[in-house]
Amino acid sequence: MKGNGTFRGYHLHSRNCTERCLNTLSSDPNTSLLVKAGTAFCAAQLHCRRAGVRRLLRRTWHVILRILSIAGTFLIITFLLLLSLEIPVNVEDRAELGSMRLGYPLHFVVQDNTSLSIGEPDSAPFPQPLGAGNFLDNPMRVLPFPLLGNYLLVYGALFLLTHSLRRRHRRGQD
Repeated sequence: MKGNGTFRGYHLHSRNCTERCLNTLSSDPNTSLLVKAGTAFCAAQLHCRRAGVRRLLRRTWHVILRILSIAGTFLIITFLLLLSLEIPVNVEDRAELGSMRLGYPLHFVVQDNTSLSIGEPDSAPFPQPLGAGNFLDNPMRVLPFPLLGNYLLVYGALFLLTHSLRRRHRRGQD
């Protein structure tokens, strides 16, 4: 066995594996040194393979958790942005009613609510607070760049919040 962790061209995870196995086998006086070394090498290889499989499973599990974390964050942000469409906007006249800008922190939806009878005789007067109307009855369009900006802003806010909570939690453990 060479000092660099190889034995007859095979790479060992660590020399300690083989030494640990040799120490275990050396207690039997009837076993020859060559058999002990070969058995120790095989046991060390098995130990290293198991450690490699454990390491691979751990890495795979971390990747799966990271993907689930990203998907969960995406769903939370989507829920928050859809919820922001229900925040009422003050409408001052019929022109604003025709192009209501909805969504926070950046307006990312423009909805035409001229089918509503607000400001007409025998109806509610202006100014009127309105949220998102029925998307099937009132035409709307989504503005892609403000929507992307909202995703980035909310993701940044969530990142800073979780980062500060982790730092505070780590300080409490120290």
